[in-house]
Amino acid sequence: MKTSITKNKWFWVVLVVVALAALGNILGLYDKGTPVKEILTTQIDEPSDNTIAYEVVTSEDYGVGLKNHSFRVIVDEKATDEQLLWVYSQLNNSKYEEVTIWFYKSKSSIENGVYDVAMVERKGTAYPTITR
Repeated sequence: MKTSITKNKWFWVVLVVVALAALGNILGLYDKGTPVKEILTTQIDEPSDNTIAYEVVTSEDYGVGLKNHSFRVIVDEKATDEQLLWVYSQLNNSKYEEVTIWFYKSKSSIENGVYDVAMVERKGTAYPTITR
């Protein structure tokens, strides 16, 4: 026995659910999330400028097959970790297995032989580490 679609109870259930969903959407009952434009604006409003002035004093290869590289760099002694990592990103070359950057506050500090700001070091494919 065939029944018309309007007499089928599932037709009415689906129709009511769709109608309620449409009504809720029209009335703004559902959270539509944060608009992409708002997200981008929020991220752009507060730029993170980690750049810092620096001077490379020495740059040399070392180790077996000269696959490692070291730098002696002068920076402000109050440089943040983020600024030191920015300098690292400017100097790092992925062709080296190991990169070491010693940061000093002046050229005379380099003559003393021990870094007085920090050291950034990367071994292999690991992330760089900062030692102060």
